[in-house]
Order: sequence, then C-alpha cells, then structure tokens
Amino acid sequence: MYYFPMVSEACEKAGIPYLAWIYDNPYTKAYSVSIVHSCNYIFTFDSAMYEELASQGVTTVYYALMAANPDRIATMKSIPSKYTHDISFFGAIYNEEHNFYEEFVKNAVVGKYHNFGYAVYKSEMLLIFQDSKINLNISLKNIKNSIPLRTIEIMGAAGFLLCNFQSDFLLHFDSDVDFVYHENLDDAVEKAAYYLQHESERVQIAANGLQKIKEYHTYEIRLSQMIATLKGDLPTDQ
Repeated sequence: MYYFPMVSEACEKAGIPYLAWIYDNPYTKAYSVSIVHSCNYIFTFDSAMYEELASQGVTTVYYALMAANPDRIATMKSIPSKYTHDISFFGAIYNEEHNFYEEFVKNAVVGKYHNFGYAVYKSEMLLIFQDSKINLNISLKNIKNSIPLRTIEIMGAAGFLLCNFQSDFLLHFDSDVDFVYHENLDDAVEKAAYYLQHESERVQIAANGLQKIKEYHTYEIRLSQMIATLKGDLPTDQ
C-alpha cells in the first residue's frame, strides 16, 4: 500500500479517492508534489513525517500505526520451529560504524550468536518471534519516531520485545508492561540478562503486548479507521 505519484495523478483526474499506507522511512515518493492532490488519503507510520508535512500545510497525510494479524499467527503455533533460542534478531545488518547489533553480540551474556541465514517472512519469521525468549529490534537511524512493523508483529506473535526507544511507542503502549526498551548498549545487555532470568515477568509482558495488539492494533481495526477518515471527508453522494 505504498504511495505512488502516478496512481495519485490518475485518481485525481478520475475523481477517485486514493488511500495509501506508508510503512517505510525515508520514502521519497511521499515528498512528491502530487501528495497535495485532493484525492489522496496518505497514512504514514511515522508521526515525525506526518508532523513535518502537516507543518508545511499538507492536509492529505495522516498518522497511522502499523498493525498485525494475531489470529493468523495463532494458527501457526502447531508448526514445529527450528528457531528456538534465548535471543533472536530478525532483519538485515547494515554496514555502518559502531553497529549496535555487533556491539551487543560482543557484550552478550548468553553466549555467542549464530547467523541462521534466510527465513521466510510470512511463516518462519513469525515462528522465530513466538519461540524466542527475547526478540531484539534495532531501528534504522533515519526512522525518527515511528514503531517499525517488525515490532508490532513480534507483539502480535506473543513474543517478548526488547527494542531501542522510539517515541511513538509511548503513544500506544506502556513500557515495562507491554514491551521493554533499552537506552544504550549496556542497558540492552543488562535487560536481556534480567528477563532471561525472570521468566514469569517476561511471559507476562509478552502476553500484555499481544492483548494490546488484539484490542487496538489489528488490520481490521486500522483499516476501519482509515476508511472512516476517508468517508468522513467525502460528499454524501459518493
């Protein structure tokens, strides 16, 4: 559901509403001059992007947190997983100085990490989230405030989330209740060690995160909110 200027141009000419959902940052097409078309209903997962464009007078962009499908994820629990570990990180490692993941591994207290190669996004990834005691999330530096999709899917899979701080989290979740964030490398290592040793707390936090997703952040809920925004702006004869 990315935003494509060409589609917006066509919808504007045809008088058809265009709903798009941006879940990546930076997404340069969102800064096309076409975003001001009256047909657009562009939702972004990053409140910083929304605030930036709104401050410039753009009224066709809205903020919308990502979502998960916990019901689908629940049906996968009977599938045996080969990814049962204390701490897991699912994602790409970028070549940059002072890479957080590499530094975390060097300082980890639970033994050496192993690269298990490629995992299928729509199936194996969710099993990793379910079966890992702790799931790390390390956001790209260019993502300012937003909650990455990976973190929502971790909580939607009843996984325990240990992540770097992103301010949008506090708009929707309670820290140390639904998830845990770290402030720096030493803090991440200490909290990983703590929650490996305190299973009941870790399991309860994962359950709280899942419940919050079910109540407020499913795809059905999010898409209903988007459609309600669209309908609220349309003339009654459309």
